[in-house]
Amino acid sequence: MATTDRDTVETTYPLMHHLTELRKRVVYVAIFWTLIFCLCYWQNVYIKNFITNPVEPYVKSGAIILTTLAPLEAFLASLTMSMLAALFFSMPFILYQGWKFVAPGLYKEERRYLLGFVISATFLFLAGAAFVYNFVFPLGFKFFASFGDKWGISNTWSLAKYFSLVMKLIMAFGLAF
Repeated sequence: MATTDRDTVETTYPLMHHLTELRKRVVYVAIFWTLIFCLCYWQNVYIKNFITNPVEPYVKSGAIILTTLAPLEAFLASLTMSMLAALFFSMPFILYQGWKFVAPGLYKEERRYLLGFVISATFLFLAGAAFVYNFVFPLGFKFFASFGDKWGISNTWSLAKYFSLVMKLIMAFGLAF
């Protein structure tokens, strides 16, 4: 009986080797993500400006007021925002480490299909995120800001809830694409 590439991998690497390799990849990802998180938290003003940019015209005109409703809200919002930004910026490295763990156990044909899927899924996710940021947010925020004028009340939006909405929509549109 002829041995295949996969048979060779299984006989060469016992279970403990796989677990050791997995642990090594997870440690690499954790260290890299932590470094990127520290950088994102240090520069979180730029990330906050990017996230609040779609609603900025309405804040300047007074149609919307972004506020915090609890003592820790701004701090926790900046932590969450930095964590998610670090996850976003770390994703190529995370996918690469996942690839380095999985690839030795795949046939050449499977590697080619998986690599094509990862590359196309990455670009589609970015296209969905760009679509929601450039088209959905401006229209949606204009629509929601108009209610304050119609009803004669001020739109006071919680910073944490605003960030949560933005992140959920970016993830939803990115995954949908």
